[in-house]
Amino acid sequence: ESATVTTAGAGNIVLSSTNDVFVSASGAVSVSSASGQALSLNQGSDSRVSWDSSGAVTVASESGQALTLNAFDASASTATGGAMRLSAGDGTSTGGAMSLSAGDGSTTGGALTLASGGGSSTNGAVVIDSAVGSGTKGAFTVRQGTSGGDRIVVDANGAVDVTPANGESATVTT
Repeated sequence: ESATVTTAGAGNIVLSSTNDVFVSASGAVSVSSASGQALSLNQGSDSRVSWDSSGAVTVASESGQALTLNAFDASASTATGGAMRLSAGDGTSTGGAMSLSAGDGSTTGGALTLASGGGSSTNGAVVIDSAVGSGTKGAFTVRQGTSGGDRIVVDANGAVDVTPANGESATVTT
């Protein structure tokens, strides 16, 4: 049988317990808010997953704690990874900016590693493409620091510039 809890008008529905609260179902579980309203999953007073009234999504861990997204069953002893896609637009119109950052720059940042895997036999390719499809090409830049730190630049026409830091050498090995 179904169980429904509703409130009329502006009343709230509050579920609280001094013990654990579990929600489970043999079918789908859905939590939703009305269009244009915020939705948040909190730990204490801190939001961990939230959607604002415009639909922007934020996922946050506690300060100093890891944030992990897995494209595999982390509870399995051996698991095949699935594809993971981060997208700032679907490519059919204008995409948004995307930034991968290991620290906010105000103190010591952490290392940022892009890797194709740690497999013992075969790993995939790492591809950085500034013009997927037939659209206008963008420049590609590898920068070290903010002022004069462009080390590798591929411009929109495909010209390549490699610039070492002042007093350092550049080596190309074939």
